[in-house]
Amino acid sequence: MDKIDTDDTPFIALALAVENDGIWSDDTHFEQQTRIKVWKTVVLLNLLKEM
Repeated sequence: MDKIDTDDTPFIALALAVENDGIWSDDTHFEQQTRIKVWKTVVLLNLLKEM
């Protein structure tokens, strides 16, 4: 992520360091990586509506 956006690097590092289901973010920079699932707000809202 350093080459894309250095501000995003700590979030990816943390997500790789702990067990999780992904990162919640609408930041398009995260879409340029494939190691961590990225949850967009609209997707989470749709999942909540289905409950």
